Amino acid sequence: MTEKSKKRSFAEWVPCLLLFAAANKGRSFGYELIHVIFSPSTSPEPKRFYLHADKLEETSEYFAGFIRFPGTEATEEIREVQLGEGWERLEGAWAAFIEFMYSGTYEKGDMVCEASMVVLAERLVAGELKKLATARLEKELVRDLDYEKHTMDAALLEVLDSEDERQRRAQQAFQVVRLIYGGTHRPYGPEPTPTALNSENDPSQLPSQSNDSPSFIFKCKHNKVGTAESLQCSATRCQSRWDNSLRQFEKQVERRIKEFELEEERRKFGYKNCRARKVVAEQIAKHVEYFRQWPEFRLVVEEVGEFASDLLMEQLDFTASELVHADE
Repeated sequence: MTEKSKKRSFAEWVPCLLLFAAANKGRSFGYELIHVIFSPSTSPEPKRFYLHADKLEETSEYFAGFIRFPGTEATEEIREVQLGEGWERLEGAWAAFIEFMYSGTYEKGDMVCEASMVVLAERLVAGELKKLATARLEKELVRDLDYEKHTMDAALLEVLDSEDERQRRAQQAFQVVRLIYGGTHRPYGPEPTPTALNSENDPSQLPSQSNDSPSFIFKCKHNKVGTAESLQCSATRCQSRWDNSLRQFEKQVERRIKEFELEEERRKFGYKNCRARKVVAEQIAKHVEYFRQWPEFRLVVEEVGEFASDLLMEQLDFTASELVHADE
């Protein structure tokens, strides 16, 4: 059986299981069911799903909060939640979410599909799904935008170089920008301190380099103790080893202090961002020479201010052009 046929079999099997469970009012297999009504305005009609509560709770913090909330609806045999306004154009992503919830993966899509998955995962607070979708989004962007590096077939390369394909790539990339920046956000809260504040990166807790520091401890093979000041053992070999260990220790302290100072400098001028936004801005920046020839690119930059600022923070390399004409 091929991988594709396995996916089809799974997709056909899950609805049967859920319908059977719904008919038994949530008592099948001992699992509580949640009745989810997916009804955004972009869907022709509401779609109803009976999904296992434990799977929803395991996959999504959004549903976990709903399930744990001790409201009046908790007394009902099957609780109900409606996803309507704000879930527009996420129908395909919702179906993929159900597949991921039950199988741990979902069928891959193009860059727009993967961007939609990132947005859905963000709204459902589904961390593992968001990581997977972001990684796939990056792969799709690289594959599509760097097609010349990844295509060996001359005939296929000619097709990818066609005007229709160039238009398709540009339009999809602009759609991805609007999806990601409209459906995700920069992390809230103040900038974090570098990693954890411990002796590995915080100079206030690093051992001092002064001679009387008790933080450096050395024991020789004669069980004599040495500090940063001296070694109690008088053996020449032990003295040499103590001296080498102390020098390495001091170099390590100096390196950690420099790393901490560099991180502090970065924090002054940088900012936190979500991984998906970073991926999109980085890939667009690599191909800005290509994208800026499209009038819609300017519209996207003007519309999505945070994308514009993220783009400027990436490495930009392009030649001078006469695309802008100054008014005399």
